[in-house]
Amino acid sequence: MIQAVTGNGAELESRSGGIAWQLAINLPAETARMQRRRILQPREAAPPKSAHTPLEGKRVLIVEDELVIGLELATILEATKVQVIGPANTLSAGRALIAKETLDAALLDINLGGERAEELAKELARARVPFAFLTGYGRETLPPTFQATALIAKPFHAEHILSELRHLLSGSPHTVTELRPKRR
Repeated sequence: MIQAVTGNGAELESRSGGIAWQLAINLPAETARMQRRRILQPREAAPPKSAHTPLEGKRVLIVEDELVIGLELATILEATKVQVIGPANTLSAGRALIAKETLDAALLDINLGGERAEELAKELARARVPFAFLTGYGRETLPPTFQATALIAKPFHAEHILSELRHLLSGSPHTVTELRPKRR
């Protein structure tokens, strides 16, 4: 439902099953028109099932410091029956999940509230867990060791996330980042 918003604000309502938030944010006129157009457009038909790597049952870590983005990623993945681990929003929370959980893949925001996720990337690489970086910036912002690592640009589309995740899980030797690339 699209409603006119007269001011910014947030309301919290406590319910028996949990809590509910209502957020109101004024957007510049052009952004609001674009959002309305996107919301009102008919949804695209689901892509046909293909021989892609199945995602169902895979355990995927999400490390993202922006709550809305982390929840959006979780929703996208859970719709394909991926078991979402996280989302973690800090280095320490990400590190704890990497140590505790068995992972098939990971999606890492490169910048976690001003801290770089390079340490988590190294832990995943040592454990041979394929991962992709999430960033609103270019490849040049990746740590030098991880310049060849998969990169998902923000803003992203669900299809791009799922396609990249299928590629990560395909078992291709290029999907696991080597800390020391093999010499040829």
